[in-house]
Amino acid sequence: MSEMTEIDFICRCPCCENKTMYRWVHSNCSYGSQGETINADAIIKCKGCNTSGVILDWKFKCKNHDYKECSKQGAGDALSCILNIKGIPKSFKKKLTLWIAENLEDD
Repeated sequence: MSEMTEIDFICRCPCCENKTMYRWVHSNCSYGSQGETINADAIIKCKGCNTSGVILDWKFKCKNHDYKECSKQGAGDALSCILNIKGIPKSFKKKLTLWIAENLEDD
């Protein structure tokens, strides 16, 4: 079995208290309905146009707000959802956990 490098980006909104789980899509892409993926380095990528960026540089829109950047706390909350998805290899979870520890600690 090959190592999993990307998974579908499904999590709660990283910008607000909304607890709904979303399958995030890139709204600025005519192929955005194909969804987004995230890798263990917290890089989000649109499956349609291949635009990518780290979660802290991405903007999110949900039923509670228009496009907002997420805080470190919000990114941590969203990424913790990903760590709890069944079927993700331990190596992916371990690398993502390390990224969280290195990039989301308080300054």
